[in-house]
Amino acid sequence: MPKDDTFQLPDQIDALSFLADLDHGQVVAQLGEQLAKLARAVFETHGEGNLTLVIKIADDGGKAMIKPKSTLKLPTLPMYASLMHFDEKRGLTREDPKQAKLPFKDLPSAPIAPPRRLTNIADARPVAPPVPPPTQPRGDGEE
Repeated sequence: MPKDDTFQLPDQIDALSFLADLDHGQVVAQLGEQLAKLARAVFETHGEGNLTLVIKIADDGGKAMIKPKSTLKLPTLPMYASLMHFDEKRGLTREDPKQAKLPFKDLPSAPIAPPRRLTNIADARPVAPPVPPPTQPRGDGEE
């Protein structure tokens, strides 16, 4: 495009209309989906993430070549440190090999009765008898 001294770029561009026109609205649609993913991940992890939109504009022989790119960084659940010990085989274990072992015994498991299915509320047995409310003086001297 030949240089024209009368041609002037605007001082301001309507950003919402500009974004809506990019890739026939696909950029805004993708940003909306990514924003929803980001909000959901922040809610679930209580972490922090970000959504970045970069718009590159290059002169292409008198035309503007617009290249949008979005980057989504979702928060992740935190990973915490774990203390482990080296064992005699140079492996890792959660048990301290220098600590004495306590003599625990395996106890036989008692059979568990299946839950009762109640068909009538009158069949239900209370767990404990009801506790009567405490008696308190009325405060006017009469009982």
